[in-house]
Amino acid sequence: MRSILKRTIPSPVRRLGWRGYYHLRNNWLRTIIGCRTTRKIVALTFDDGPNPTYTPPVLEILAHHQVKATFFLLGRNVATHPGTARQIAQAGHAVGNHTFTHPRLDHCRPMKVVRELSQCQGAIREAVGIAPKVMRPPFGLQDAKSYLITRMMGYAAVNWSVSGEDWQGDPASTLAARILADIQPGSIILLHDGWEPPPSQLEWRPEYDRFQDRSPTIEALPMIIESLQSHGYQFVTVPEMLRMDWPIRRG
Repeated sequence: MRSILKRTIPSPVRRLGWRGYYHLRNNWLRTIIGCRTTRKIVALTFDDGPNPTYTPPVLEILAHHQVKATFFLLGRNVATHPGTARQIAQAGHAVGNHTFTHPRLDHCRPMKVVRELSQCQGAIREAVGIAPKVMRPPFGLQDAKSYLITRMMGYAAVNWSVSGEDWQGDPASTLAARILADIQPGSIILLHDGWEPPPSQLEWRPEYDRFQDRSPTIEALPMIIESLQSHGYQFVTVPEMLRMDWPIRRG
């Protein structure tokens, strides 16, 4: 079969086809985790909001330090707390799509992926009046099918390169140290201003209760911002970062 293709398809056409394949694989079917840059810029991101308890103090800290961030919002939380979602946008922060109910997209059928992104987009548009162009898959997990659907719907899929792992219930000093140890120019930082339970297939355990508390994240946030600013870092939103430098992608 391969020899037949070689005889029937001219080599320039074959080379063009392979170039197209690699371009598609490297630029469409991979998630962005940062950008290639020598400038000291980082993007601070928050998942699983809006949350009426934890989002407002996060916004106050960001305003105090004159930092803009990107909030990947859950559609059902936007629908429940539209006023908090509006506070995020009115403060000048970027918003992204984090699906409507926080499922694992690699476990979803194609129409479920479309529905999750569309419903979240509709909730954000109704509450905030804008349509995000960036999304983050719940748990950072996708497969080729959901990658392709995401891109066909016009989203840039964005994960992270540095995480505070603030779902583990660690103290603020641990969260801050974890982020500051791994930071570099072009990093995308993951924190949470809301909370979602673990995947339904996991059995609930009492220690999960502490995961709901985002107080350590709020306490760690000034430490992270002040330390990075003292080292010359500037904070940008994810859309700003993607316009400034080449993205780093991971399959």
